[in-house]
Amino acid sequence: MLLEEEFWNKTEESIKVIEPITECIFELGGNDHCISKVFIIFKNIKSKLEFVLPSITMLSEEEKFEILVSVDLRASMCVKPIHMAAYMLDPREQGLELNQEQELLAMEFIYNEGQRLNLDVTPDLANYKAKECFWGKQFVWRSLGDIEPVVWWKGICSSTQLSKVALRILTAPCTSAATERTFSAQANVHSIKRNRLIAERAAKITFVSYNWNILHRKTVNESLNDDQISEETPTPHESSPQTDTNAIEDEVFAPSQSEATTSNELVFVDCGQSDSDNSGTDIDSE
Repeated sequence: MLLEEEFWNKTEESIKVIEPITECIFELGGNDHCISKVFIIFKNIKSKLEFVLPSITMLSEEEKFEILVSVDLRASMCVKPIHMAAYMLDPREQGLELNQEQELLAMEFIYNEGQRLNLDVTPDLANYKAKECFWGKQFVWRSLGDIEPVVWWKGICSSTQLSKVALRILTAPCTSAATERTFSAQANVHSIKRNRLIAERAAKITFVSYNWNILHRKTVNESLNDDQISEETPTPHESSPQTDTNAIEDEVFAPSQSEATTSNELVFVDCGQSDSDNSGTDIDSE
């Protein structure tokens, strides 16, 4: 069967159909703030499939129609007012692809979030959409090509009431993929051989391990490609869990003279109770 040309033709056609979907799943499953992309990504999936499906010969016209209907059904189930509001608050898009009904849902959601924060964001929202008052300055919009929407709202527009609502919406996770990845990191820390770790210490080691991995990869990716990363810059997940967690635990929790005398070391971890932890029973044993 592998030598038959028909098999490979069907395989290629299957990839063409599945590829737009897998690309979107991969993009939304990252650690970046991408909730503002959900609306347009679902719209792009249908557009790409409408372009690809006419060239697929192994599917009937009825099956092609059912695929497009399924995409519409899935989009209606997944895309909610919060995604429309995030798309509207993305300064690079400003909800350009929203229809009138979707635009009303987005603005209503933004207004309700402002009410929960005891903020009246209606004037700011109107000025933001019309590019008036604060948003009427050209320099405010010229920086969009260099910074992310979250940084734009947090830095340039931080003095506005709307920025508080925008940050609340744009920083919301759009999938549970990032959370599920922490389960794997925690499994590497609290392993069968190291099952006497208390929950508090295991959580701290997992926090350091997972976030170190994210920050380190972000730095290395600026100068190296993915192949070089795997060969030259090992991460905690690429080496043995026992070695990594021991090294992290020794660095964070082991008392040292420099830690007692220097107040600005390891400030990213809350070690306010480290003295009481270290004075107790050492439960980190093999």
